[in-house]
Amino acid sequence: MGKERIEDRRTMLLERQRELGQFIRRIRRITYMNKDEFEGKWKQMRGQFKEWWGKLTDDDLERVGGKFDQLIGAIQEKYGYTRERVEKEFNGRMAKFEANQKKSSGPTP
Repeated sequence: MGKERIEDRRTMLLERQRELGQFIRRIRRITYMNKDEFEGKWKQMRGQFKEWWGKLTDDDLERVGGKFDQLIGAIQEKYGYTRERVEKEFNGRMAKFEANQKKSSGPTP
């Protein structure tokens, strides 16, 4: 490979790395907003979490104390799931829950 081709590839890789970094920062901002919302709804949602993940005990939920990462870790520990699987399951269940909440709190005739 010539020096020019190596330099072109290097430039291309650096640009992709920069774009990936920007993408990751955007994802983290979204995740942190969701974590803040989660922590604000903790008391309302405790019973729902126990219903969804029955292996979680009251002691587990006390230890979690409204912290998103702690809840994800507790579910991983109890069920032996990967973090990715727990987050995917959590997000799916929360989306359904919130959609049902919106339906039930809709305008009354």
